[in-house]
Amino acid sequence: MSESPPQRRDPYSRFRKALLTPDEVQALSQLSPLRPIVDVAFLWLQIVGAWWAVSVWTQWWVVLLAIPFIGTRSYALHIIGHDGIHRRLFSNSKANDLFNDLFIFGAEGAITRINGQNHLDHHRMLATADDPDRHKYASAYKTTRLDLALYICGLSALRPLWRNVFNRGAARKHAPHDIAGSGYTPRDIAILAIWQAGLFIGLSLGIGWW
Repeated sequence: MSESPPQRRDPYSRFRKALLTPDEVQALSQLSPLRPIVDVAFLWLQIVGAWWAVSVWTQWWVVLLAIPFIGTRSYALHIIGHDGIHRRLFSNSKANDLFNDLFIFGAEGAITRINGQNHLDHHRMLATADDPDRHKYASAYKTTRLDLALYICGLSALRPLWRNVFNRGAARKHAPHDIAGSGYTPRDIAILAIWQAGLFIGLSLGIGWW
């Protein structure tokens, strides 16, 4: 008869209780479905506007300004996508995942269900050797100038990202039933294919190969 794993002590429990009252936590936990819809639409409007500006004014300084602007807007979308991974956009989990995939993660080449497996593992094993996202915040991976440059550019995250999302399925027997399942469905492939083809063709025709 197998023994259940020991419960980990939460070192942040007393801080959370001191920062917010139960009533405040309950109020902040209420879902507001209209908010992510409006925010995502506004962020995409800004991104498309920056693409349009680059296509009209092709000077180098316009491109230089557009790169960080589009990057920060994309990061803002990713933050909303993070809430989607935790099923905090809509009360219906299927609607939550579909919205997240159609308007956020599909453009990044990701799927909420599959990406969520890695992210929930990160929460369960935070700061331990088994934390799949440890490479993002541990100083050990940024000790040289080259390591730091690769980290800032995002290149150093590609290999662990691929490993975590695609090669950890066998280690996820502890994943909840509603988030488990590592295979891509026809729905997932269709969303990814339409987004990537649309971005490649649209940006190539709208802005140019350069």
